[in-house]
Amino acid sequence: LPLLAGSRLVIASREATFDGKLLRSLLKSSGATFMQATPTTWRILLESGWTGDRNLKAIVGGEAVSAELARKLAACCGSVWNMYGPTETTVWSSLYRVDGREERTVPIGKPIANTTLYVLGPHREPLDTGSEGELYIGGEGLARGYFQRPELAAEKFVPDPFSSRPGARMYRTGDIARHRSDGNLEFLGRADHQVKIRGFRIELGEIEAVLEQHPAIKQAVATARDDNSGNKYLAGYFIPQPGASFSQSALREHLRKQLPEYMIPSALVALREFPLSGNGKVDRKALPAPQASDYQRDHQYVAPRDKVEKKLVAIWEEILGVKPIGIKDRFFDLGGKSLQAARLFTRIIGTFGKELPLTTLIQAPTVELLANEIKPSAKHANYSTLVPMRKEGTRPPFFCIHGGAGSTLFLHRLAEKMDAEQPFYGIEPEGLDGREFQHTTVEEIAAYYLSEIRKVQPHGPYCFGGYCFGGIVAYEMAQQLLRQGEPAALVVLFTAELCFHRKVPAPVKPKPPVNAASRRIATLLKNPVRALYRKSAVRIVKAWGKFAPTFYRMWFRLGFKIPPKMRTLYVWRTLIRAERTYIPKPYSGTIVMFHGSDYDDDPSLGWGGLAANIEHHIIGHSSQDSRRDLMNEPWVNQTGRELSDCIARACEVVTFKPAQIA
Repeated sequence: LPLLAGSRLVIASREATFDGKLLRSLLKSSGATFMQATPTTWRILLESGWTGDRNLKAIVGGEAVSAELARKLAACCGSVWNMYGPTETTVWSSLYRVDGREERTVPIGKPIANTTLYVLGPHREPLDTGSEGELYIGGEGLARGYFQRPELAAEKFVPDPFSSRPGARMYRTGDIARHRSDGNLEFLGRADHQVKIRGFRIELGEIEAVLEQHPAIKQAVATARDDNSGNKYLAGYFIPQPGASFSQSALREHLRKQLPEYMIPSALVALREFPLSGNGKVDRKALPAPQASDYQRDHQYVAPRDKVEKKLVAIWEEILGVKPIGIKDRFFDLGGKSLQAARLFTRIIGTFGKELPLTTLIQAPTVELLANEIKPSAKHANYSTLVPMRKEGTRPPFFCIHGGAGSTLFLHRLAEKMDAEQPFYGIEPEGLDGREFQHTTVEEIAAYYLSEIRKVQPHGPYCFGGYCFGGIVAYEMAQQLLRQGEPAALVVLFTAELCFHRKVPAPVKPKPPVNAASRRIATLLKNPVRALYRKSAVRIVKAWGKFAPTFYRMWFRLGFKIPPKMRTLYVWRTLIRAERTYIPKPYSGTIVMFHGSDYDDDPSLGWGGLAANIEHHIIGHSSQDSRRDLMNEPWVNQTGRELSDCIARACEVVTFKPAQIA
């Protein structure tokens, strides 16, 4: 290009591209009229005090340019061009002249001469304007392939079905883009920068763009990281503007105004500079792990003060993968989940010899408070059926019954999202303390839970519900209250499917007729070791299922408790037996159902024909494969809001002051 224009080419050294003063000096001494660099290099130049040059044409490429940087360059250069193109298409494929009015993203423009840009769907079908798809490039600029890598070349350089030229190819970029109504292309990020977290597909570039709109932020990068339990979470990294003041809460509020809850990073990390790769781009893999202060924290760091707190901090840091953790930090604010909580309490038993209920984290969510529960001076922790998640409030309390696993710890977020005047209690089963169940049928369990509820609320009207298995117990509680002449004000079933006694049979998908012997032989031939292993495992599980009740009875008669690691299985087996033997009777009242949108085969989840009236609340896209979605971010916000409205409608004139639990 310099030769075609009769110009001299000046190649900046690697040192100059990372040193703004050297680059500024080189620009001045060379008298350059064109400069091509990555956005990172342009930032380094501007931060060195360079005030611009109206005779300079600025070419930006190599990575996405933010609207904020584009505006700064447009204000101090003769013209600014955003160029796009991978090396495989030698090198630029599209261009866009920046006018400085771009607000959120800067387009990559339109194709250069002899080049074609396609935005295609998963089956390589052309997409309409505004639809997101993968960007393919065709035309004269395509390279012949990769040197001595024919397999990779065949994967990336594919036949161009839209060209009339025989043998035409197009290059699969791996970039996500869409056509705008003005004909320009908008780059949305890499396909491999799209992440899936809790079932949501998230474009990291969208988070970065919103972060960079905050006046205190100069540059931002978002990424997905793995915690120590293998779960993914979002982390946002940013370089603050010089002298700018900001807070975690202010940044999160800024993000919430433009992004859904599931796109809000768990951690926001301030850095002086980003790690760069050899070609001057941000090296995402080299970004540091977030520290505890990068999570939502409204207090100063406080170090552990004694042996118990120091050991607890070490356990928290190991399980959560966050350092340093202070004694005032809250477990769930640091990204803690129910499975990590279970690991934490197992470690507490092993380290301190102290057994605590999992729901202790609700009343003692910090290292400081949890340490007070562990120290020798602490009272003996008793397992309680009623778990107060919020005692205060003027409304009648809402009682939520556990699912099949027993613990109600996962309900803490729902309690937080409820109306500020709404008391909220979880109800947990017997057996979580390792002792024998005293109530083993749904009818007995329902009667027992009603007696526990009356310790807090002696008289109705009662508002309660149940999650999964708990919904069946809630239904039976409503039946018993009706027979006692005290009908429930509100009965809520959260994803509570009536599996064993459906009035509407679940549809059975037809399977092709395959001889059973042939199927077993095919499985054995395909992977004999795995097939035999699975067959043995199934037999062991079935044998244990038959022997388990006898084992448990003998175990309890010997005076032992179920070991902590076996309690969830014990509780689950007991509740499943109760559910299988329960025969629900018709109910003349109303039940309110909260569930996902994918129960088209039976929207009543098996309760049709039993309840006189069913009110449905469809929450997000939660599915049968992820029942707890409606109790987790982001859908828990909708669940809490709609549940609060249901309680308000059911008890409009009720005033109630809950008594303290003994």
